Amino acid sequence: MISWKTVEPDFTPRDLGEIIGSLTFLDAVLLARELSRHAMVLFLDEARDGIMRHVGARREESGGLLLGTAAMPSRRTGLSNPLVCVTDVVPALDYEGTSVSLRMNHSVWTSASLGIERGLMVVGWFHSHPNLGAFFSGTDRATQRQFFAHDYSLGYVVDPVRDDHAYFMGPECEEIDHRDVITLPSLSDLPATLR
Repeated sequence: MISWKTVEPDFTPRDLGEIIGSLTFLDAVLLARELSRHAMVLFLDEARDGIMRHVGARREESGGLLLGTAAMPSRRTGLSNPLVCVTDVVPALDYEGTSVSLRMNHSVWTSASLGIERGLMVVGWFHSHPNLGAFFSGTDRATQRQFFAHDYSLGYVVDPVRDDHAYFMGPECEEIDHRDVITLPSLSDLPATLR
């Protein structure tokens, strides 16, 4: 007989109040202003390049996991939106993909353990829609709700043929405006509390 135990996760999102408190006054005010309006995503160039190398080389759908850090608001911030930093990716190398579907094998989670050992957490997933456009299908939404159901969980879909990108956050798959996704050239551009 299988028995389920509720255990605390190995990694939890950071406190957004601590992140904001570690910034200069002006940076803290600007970040708080943005997060009062919408969620934000910081995406490291190297991570995006890794995604494009993986999905751009294939005609079928492919994907993987997004690693990084997340910061969630606490009562003391008065904010309600998360901040997600994508610093690394784990491409699914063992998968079944067609031009309109993707099934990633569990080995991608095993591969993610190396990043987790470095203190990163799984902050979401990515996949491609080659020459179909960047959107979340009904299946994509079900996958997000089932496997990436945290408020900070990011779903990123890219059409490498049309150079189209879309971002969805949380179990309700709220679309994130492209302007709220900031690409950073280097890890040193992140506040130390988010590395």
